Amino acid sequence: MKYLLLVAILFYIDYYYKRKVENEMKPGRDTRIAAGGKVLIRRVDNKGAAGGVLKGKPSYVKIASTAACALAAIRFVFLLPSKKRVLKKCAYAFFLAGALSNIYDRWVRGSVTDYISLVSRRVKGVQKIVFNLGDVFILIGGVMLFILNLFRRKK
Repeated sequence: MKYLLLVAILFYIDYYYKRKVENEMKPGRDTRIAAGGKVLIRRVDNKGAAGGVLKGKPSYVKIASTAACALAAIRFVFLLPSKKRVLKKCAYAFFLAGALSNIYDRWVRGSVTDYISLVSRRVKGVQKIVFNLGDVFILIGGVMLFILNLFRRKK
């Protein structure tokens, strides 16, 4: 139950900030500086996948992302009854929270609202990448799953 609650809380955090950005900012116009100039907050409505890939095929992105999320959700549901595998369940919770948040936007709103950009003097072009907390949650869950699978015990 606590892992489902984690999914719900993370989903809501991203949902809250997406709606806040949508209500307060116009796409491509407003930019706010945060974290001492290291982060830009700006609104981008993304109809494609990460980085705007396949933005001309939003229905394909909807179906593919929903299918991937469904497969992860099935695996998560089978893990839930186990008293062990705490880290794996946390990883799936992060992954699913981010994926569900973005899928919700795709199906209900027609695009995903991205709103975070990083600023770096060393890495040119990094500022062009815009993402949301859901993407961060997907990344955290994916990296955790990758690492856990690297070090899993052989039977």
